[in-house]
Amino acid sequence: PTVVSENGKTLLWNDISEIEMPYKTQSLFIPRLYIHKRKYLKDWEKSKYIFSGPEYLIWKLTGEAVTILPDNRYIPAYWTKENLDSFEIDYSNCQIL
Repeated sequence: PTVVSENGKTLLWNDISEIEMPYKTQSLFIPRLYIHKRKYLKDWEKSKYIFSGPEYLIWKLTGEAVTILPDNRYIPAYWTKENLDSFEIDYSNCQIL
């Protein structure tokens, strides 16, 4: 998935990176979050939220930060606090809202 910081710094879904993952995960988002944080650290640190592409658009149009999660059984495809901790990603930036 595409991930976007609040200022619009975007890591596209097809952006290939040389950055290796320290662990395996079921999450579709954690690898993208991990890469975004390492490639764009200053933007990451300035952002209260990191969004998926559609969630960023909703936030820009409405001012409302939301997570598009159709059902709780999709949480492992997103992330859990424990998953984020293992990748040293601060949960406060990536809360499922």
